[in-house]
Amino acid sequence: MRKWIGLIVVGVIFVQLVNSSVVGAHTVKKTSSPAPDSLVTASHASKGVRVFVNGKELAGKVPARIIDGHTLVPIRDLAESLGKQVEWEPKEQIVTISNGTINAHHHEIYLHPAGTPAPSVKLEVKPDAKSGFNVHVETSNWTWAPENVNRAATPNQGHAHLYVDGVKVARMYGPWYHLDGLEPGSHDITVTLNANNHAEYALDENHKLVSTVSIVYSPAQQDEQKNHTH
Repeated sequence: MRKWIGLIVVGVIFVQLVNSSVVGAHTVKKTSSPAPDSLVTASHASKGVRVFVNGKELAGKVPARIIDGHTLVPIRDLAESLGKQVEWEPKEQIVTISNGTINAHHHEIYLHPAGTPAPSVKLEVKPDAKSGFNVHVETSNWTWAPENVNRAATPNQGHAHLYVDGVKVARMYGPWYHLDGLEPGSHDITVTLNANNHAEYALDENHKLVSTVSIVYSPAQQDEQKNHTH
Protein backbone atom coordinates (compact mmCIF):
# COMPACT_ATOMS: atom_id res chain seq x y z
CA MET A 1 0.00 0.00 0.00
CA ARG A 2 1.30 3.48 -0.79
CA LYS A 3 1.99 5.57 2.28
CA TRP A 4 2.31 9.34 2.10
CA ILE A 5 4.70 11.64 3.91
CA GLY A 6 3.12 14.71 5.50
CA LEU A 7 5.02 18.01 5.59
CA ILE A 8 3.98 21.52 6.62
CA VAL A 9 5.27 24.31 4.38
CA VAL A 10 3.94 27.88 4.79
CA GLY A 11 0.67 26.65 6.27
CA VAL A 12 -0.03 24.02 3.59
CA ILE A 13 0.24 20.27 4.19
CA PHE A 14 2.07 18.41 1.42
CA VAL A 15 2.57 14.73 0.64
CA GLN A 16 5.63 13.19 -0.94
CA LEU A 17 5.17 11.01 -4.02
CA VAL A 18 7.26 8.08 -2.78
CA ASN A 19 6.74 4.90 -0.79
CA SER A 20 7.60 5.85 2.78
CA SER A 21 6.33 5.94 6.33
CA VAL A 22 4.31 8.80 7.76
CA VAL A 23 6.60 11.36 9.42
CA GLY A 24 6.58 14.92 10.64
CA ALA A 25 4.78 17.00 13.23
CA HIS A 26 1.40 16.51 11.58
CA THR A 27 -0.23 13.09 11.28
CA VAL A 28 -1.73 12.09 7.95
CA LYS A 29 -4.47 9.55 8.66
CA LYS A 30 -5.61 7.62 5.60
CA THR A 31 -8.89 5.80 6.20
CA SER A 32 -9.13 4.64 2.60
CA SER A 33 -6.77 3.81 -0.24
CA PRO A 34 -6.74 5.31 -3.75
CA ALA A 35 -8.64 3.30 -6.31
CA PRO A 36 -6.53 0.57 -7.94
CA ASP A 37 -6.67 2.33 -11.31
CA SER A 38 -5.61 5.72 -9.92
CA LEU A 39 -2.29 6.89 -11.35
CA VAL A 40 -0.39 9.88 -9.99
CA THR A 41 2.65 11.09 -11.91
CA ALA A 42 4.84 14.18 -11.81
CA SER A 43 7.06 15.83 -14.41
CA HIS A 44 9.79 18.36 -13.66
CA ALA A 45 9.90 21.19 -16.19
CA SER A 46 11.64 24.54 -16.36
CA LYS A 47 8.41 26.24 -15.26
CA GLY A 48 8.05 24.04 -12.18
CA VAL A 49 6.51 20.72 -11.18
CA ARG A 50 3.44 19.48 -13.07
CA VAL A 51 1.32 16.76 -11.44
CA PHE A 52 -1.10 14.53 -13.34
CA VAL A 53 -3.85 12.36 -11.83
CA ASN A 54 -5.20 9.73 -14.23
CA GLY A 55 -3.84 11.75 -17.13
CA LYS A 56 -5.41 15.05 -16.03
CA GLU A 57 -3.16 17.83 -14.78
CA LEU A 58 -3.71 18.78 -11.13
CA ALA A 59 -4.46 22.51 -10.98
CA GLY A 60 -4.43 23.36 -7.30
CA LYS A 61 -4.27 26.74 -5.60
CA VAL A 62 -0.81 25.93 -4.22
CA PRO A 63 1.74 24.52 -6.69
CA ALA A 64 3.71 21.34 -6.16
CA ARG A 65 7.36 21.84 -5.32
CA ILE A 66 10.69 20.09 -4.91
CA ILE A 67 12.39 20.20 -1.50
CA ASP A 68 15.66 18.37 -0.83
CA GLY A 69 15.18 16.32 -3.98
CA HIS A 70 11.65 15.18 -3.05
CA THR A 71 8.50 16.01 -5.03
CA LEU A 72 5.80 17.39 -2.72
CA VAL A 73 2.12 17.92 -3.59
CA PRO A 74 -0.55 19.66 -1.44
CA ILE A 75 -2.44 16.83 0.23
CA ARG A 76 -5.93 18.34 -0.09
CA ASP A 77 -5.61 18.95 -3.84
CA LEU A 78 -4.29 15.44 -4.45
CA ALA A 79 -6.82 13.64 -2.24
CA GLU A 80 -9.84 15.55 -3.57
CA SER A 81 -8.74 14.89 -7.17
CA LEU A 82 -9.04 11.18 -6.27
CA GLY A 83 -12.59 11.71 -4.97
CA LYS A 84 -11.65 11.59 -1.28
CA GLN A 85 -12.94 13.68 1.59
CA VAL A 86 -10.35 15.63 3.58
CA GLU A 87 -10.87 16.85 7.15
CA TRP A 88 -8.43 18.90 9.23
CA GLU A 89 -8.48 18.86 13.03
CA PRO A 90 -6.15 21.73 14.06
CA LYS A 91 -6.24 20.96 17.79
CA GLU A 92 -5.13 17.35 17.30
CA GLN A 93 -2.97 18.29 14.25
CA ILE A 94 -4.50 15.45 12.22
CA VAL A 95 -5.51 15.26 8.58
CA THR A 96 -8.08 12.56 7.82
CA ILE A 97 -8.56 11.30 4.26
CA SER A 98 -11.58 9.07 3.73
CA ASN A 99 -14.05 7.84 1.16
CA GLY A 100 -17.04 10.11 0.78
CA THR A 101 -18.49 12.96 -1.16
CA ILE A 102 -16.84 16.34 -0.83
CA ASN A 103 -19.07 19.06 0.64
CA ALA A 104 -21.16 16.54 2.59
CA HIS A 105 -21.52 16.19 6.35
CA HIS A 106 -21.65 12.62 7.59
CA HIS A 107 -22.77 12.88 11.20
CA GLU A 108 -25.85 11.29 12.71
CA ILE A 109 -28.71 13.49 13.91
CA TYR A 110 -29.68 14.13 17.52
CA LEU A 111 -33.31 15.25 17.80
CA HIS A 112 -34.09 17.84 20.43
CA PRO A 113 -36.59 16.42 22.95
CA ALA A 114 -40.00 18.02 23.27
CA GLY A 115 -40.81 20.04 26.35
CA THR A 116 -37.44 21.82 26.70
CA PRO A 117 -36.41 25.24 25.28
CA ALA A 118 -35.12 24.85 21.73
CA PRO A 119 -31.55 26.02 20.97
CA SER A 120 -30.79 28.38 18.10
CA VAL A 121 -27.63 29.32 16.23
CA LYS A 122 -26.49 32.32 14.18
CA LEU A 123 -23.07 32.67 12.57
CA GLU A 124 -21.14 35.92 12.21
CA VAL A 125 -17.87 36.19 10.27
CA LYS A 126 -15.89 39.43 10.34
CA PRO A 127 -12.42 40.26 8.96
CA ASP A 128 -9.61 40.40 11.48
CA ALA A 129 -7.37 43.46 11.36
CA LYS A 130 -4.18 41.39 11.19
CA SER A 131 -5.06 38.09 9.52
CA GLY A 132 -8.02 35.98 8.42
CA PHE A 133 -11.47 36.24 9.94
CA ASN A 134 -13.03 36.14 13.39
CA VAL A 135 -15.89 33.65 13.60
CA HIS A 136 -18.58 34.19 16.22
CA VAL A 137 -21.29 31.60 16.91
CA GLU A 138 -24.24 33.24 18.64
CA THR A 139 -26.51 30.74 20.40
CA SER A 140 -29.51 30.65 22.70
CA ASN A 141 -30.54 27.87 25.09
CA TRP A 142 -27.15 26.27 24.50
CA THR A 143 -24.25 25.33 26.80
CA TRP A 144 -20.76 24.77 25.44
CA ALA A 145 -19.59 21.54 27.08
CA PRO A 146 -16.06 20.57 25.96
CA GLU A 147 -15.67 18.49 29.12
CA ASN A 148 -18.43 16.17 27.87
CA VAL A 149 -17.19 15.62 24.33
CA ASN A 150 -17.44 11.97 23.16
CA ARG A 151 -20.00 11.25 25.88
CA ALA A 152 -23.72 10.60 25.55
CA ALA A 153 -25.86 13.30 23.98
CA THR A 154 -27.57 15.65 26.42
CA PRO A 155 -30.23 18.23 25.50
CA ASN A 156 -29.09 21.83 24.99
CA GLN A 157 -25.36 21.22 25.22
CA GLY A 158 -22.38 20.19 23.11
CA HIS A 159 -19.93 21.83 20.73
CA ALA A 160 -19.83 22.96 17.09
CA HIS A 161 -18.19 21.93 13.83
CA LEU A 162 -16.87 24.58 11.46
CA TYR A 163 -16.77 24.05 7.67
CA VAL A 164 -15.23 26.06 4.85
CA ASP A 165 -16.76 25.35 1.46
CA GLY A 166 -18.23 22.12 2.82
CA VAL A 167 -14.96 20.81 4.28
CA LYS A 168 -14.63 20.51 8.05
CA VAL A 169 -11.77 22.65 9.35
CA ALA A 170 -12.30 22.80 13.11
CA ARG A 171 -14.20 21.62 16.15
CA MET A 172 -15.34 24.56 18.29
CA TYR A 173 -15.66 24.31 22.07
CA GLY A 174 -16.76 27.92 22.49
CA PRO A 175 -18.37 30.77 20.56
CA TRP A 176 -15.20 32.31 19.07
CA TYR A 177 -12.72 31.01 16.51
CA HIS A 178 -9.99 32.70 14.47
CA LEU A 179 -10.11 31.41 10.90
CA ASP A 180 -6.87 31.92 8.99
CA GLY A 181 -5.18 30.60 5.86
CA LEU A 182 -8.03 31.21 3.40
CA GLU A 183 -7.17 31.79 -0.24
CA PRO A 184 -8.58 34.97 -1.81
CA GLY A 185 -12.00 34.42 -3.37
CA SER A 186 -15.54 33.51 -2.36
CA HIS A 187 -16.10 31.08 0.51
CA ASP A 188 -19.08 29.59 2.34
CA ILE A 189 -18.49 29.38 6.10
CA THR A 190 -20.84 26.99 7.89
CA VAL A 191 -21.26 26.03 11.52
CA THR A 192 -23.31 23.15 12.92
CA LEU A 193 -24.26 22.65 16.55
CA ASN A 194 -23.34 19.14 17.61
CA ALA A 195 -24.29 17.04 20.61
CA ASN A 196 -21.62 15.59 22.88
CA ASN A 197 -21.50 12.44 20.74
CA HIS A 198 -20.88 14.61 17.59
CA ALA A 199 -24.36 14.02 16.17
CA GLU A 200 -25.72 17.10 14.41
CA TYR A 201 -28.26 18.78 16.67
CA ALA A 202 -31.69 19.15 15.08
CA LEU A 203 -35.13 20.36 16.12
CA ASP A 204 -36.69 17.83 13.75
CA GLU A 205 -35.66 15.71 10.76
CA ASN A 206 -35.72 18.74 8.45
CA HIS A 207 -34.37 21.42 10.78
CA LYS A 208 -30.73 21.01 11.77
CA LEU A 209 -29.11 23.78 13.79
CA VAL A 210 -26.91 25.08 10.99
CA SER A 211 -25.90 28.59 9.97
CA THR A 212 -23.96 29.65 6.85
CA VAL A 213 -22.33 32.93 5.88
CA SER A 214 -20.85 33.66 2.44
CA ILE A 215 -17.76 35.86 2.37
CA VAL A 216 -15.46 37.31 -0.26
CA TYR A 217 -11.76 37.55 0.64
CA SER A 218 -10.13 39.95 -1.80
CA PRO A 219 -6.39 40.10 -2.59
CA ALA A 220 -6.46 43.76 -1.53
CA GLN A 221 -7.86 42.78 1.87
CA GLN A 222 -5.18 40.12 2.26
CA ASP A 223 -2.46 42.66 1.44
CA GLU A 224 -3.94 45.15 3.89
CA GLN A 225 -3.82 42.56 6.67
CA LYS A 226 -0.22 41.66 5.85
CA ASN A 227 0.75 45.33 6.09
CA HIS A 228 -1.08 45.83 9.38
CA THR A 229 1.11 46.91 12.30
CA HIS A 230 0.27 47.30 15.98
